[in-house]
Order: sequence, then structure tokens, then C-alpha cells
Amino acid sequence: MTDDRIPVTVLSGYLGAGKTTLVNHLLSNPGDRRIAVILNDMGEVNVDADLIARENDEEGVVDLSNGCICCRLQDDLLSEAAALADSREFDYLLVESSGISEPIPIARAFTEGTEDSEVDPTERFRLDTMVTVLDAYGFWKEFDAGETLPGGAQPETDRPLADVLVEGIEFCDVLLVNKTDMVPDDVLDEIESVAERLGPRAKRVRTSYSAVDPDEVLDTGRFDFETAKRSPGWKRAIAESEDEEGDEGAEGAGDHAHDHDHA
Repeated sequence: MTDDRIPVTVLSGYLGAGKTTLVNHLLSNPGDRRIAVILNDMGEVNVDADLIARENDEEGVVDLSNGCICCRLQDDLLSEAAALADSREFDYLLVESSGISEPIPIARAFTEGTEDSEVDPTERFRLDTMVTVLDAYGFWKEFDAGETLPGGAQPETDRPLADVLVEGIEFCDVLLVNKTDMVPDDVLDEIESVAERLGPRAKRVRTSYSAVDPDEVLDTGRFDFETAKRSPGWKRAIAESEDEEGDEGAEGAGDHAHDHDHA
């Protein structure tokens, strides 16, 4: 059966990994696609949106600022996606999350909707690919106090940067190992070995300056809802949401326990 819904690629990755460079690269090399973009930034002014608008002079770039689309701005994300679909014609939606966004809540928003939004995203959109851009140089330095990457980078570490790096690797369909020009080949092999243990089903692609064949991250069909919702991270996110719904001190069911102060 033909699925006429608009496919969506979500880009995750820590600050400076190369997500905005990737967006510009895809907008400059869309093939026969008409791409619309939603950009999320924690600051009051979305610098990435301004950079993309200047470099591409592209209509259909929407910025969501001063909040995070994995929690506070989930409803806004769905509303803006629907508004874009109402206001212009495009056949692919690219979502760049903030540098500290958790990928699972964004995936849930596109596949299950949100409690407070009237938008049913599954009527018009199909989550196609979850992409994580990994700063190979930053990853190397974060997990390496000496000269080589430890073979057993543990997801249980409580360092904020490590948490974001690990979750992005665990829950993605495509992992772009970026900035490979800054890391020795033997260390890249070790990084990929760690990445394979953390996210064994993800396709790994090495890049410099986020230069990748668009077909590696767009229209891949790699996201599978049934597989995703069986993942430990998905079940953990549901449990956290249920805990917060029962907590009278919680700001709302859409908020969850990650620290935005590290933006």
C-alpha cells in the first residue's frame, strides 16, 4: 500500500556535533525533494535558524526557541508541523532538535501524539528516520582521560554530556560519526565498536563536515515503531511520564527529568 503521509527525519546530537551543518547540506542537496525544516534551540533566539535562512534563503524554515521539543515544546512541535503542512507544499519534514534534547520523547510525539495537543501527527506524518550526529572528537575526549577511548563506555554514567551522547547512540536508526578528520583511524574504530554495543541496530556512517549522501538519512524507512517501543529507553520514558503525572509537584506530564542547565 502507498503511504502518502509526509516522512519525517529527526536529527539529534550534542551541541556542536554538526546538526546545523547537516541541515544546510541537505537543503543544498535535496534531490527531487521539497524539504521543510523545524529547528529547536534552547535560547531565546534560534541562531541555527538564522544561519540556515541566510545560507539557503529557503522558505519553510520554522524555529522553536526558548524551550526543548522533547518536553516543554512537544505540543508546539506538533502544532508547527501541522501549520507548515497547511501553509505550504513540501514532501519531507526535517526536524533538528536542540543539543540536549532526548530523542525518545520526540519519537513518541510523532508516533503517539501528546496528551495536550489536538493534533494527531499520524494522520499527516510518518516518522521515517531517527538520526544522531556524533561529534567523534568530542566523544573521544569525553570518555578518554588518557590517550585512547576506554573499551567499556558505560551508559550508567551520571555525567550530563555522557548521558546525552549515550542515549543518542542507543536510540537512532542512523548514526553519523562526524568530525572524523579530527580523530585517528584506530580511535574511530574503537568509537564505532562502542557505538555498536550501545546501538547495534543503527547504521553507522563516517562523515566530515556532515557531508553525507541524503539518501542515507532521508526516505530510509528505517524507523520501526514496534521495534522502538520495545526498547528499554522507550519503556523507561513511559514509566517516567507516568511517575510525573502522579507527582503533584511536577510542572506537567510532558516534562521529564533531564537537566536543561547544561545548554
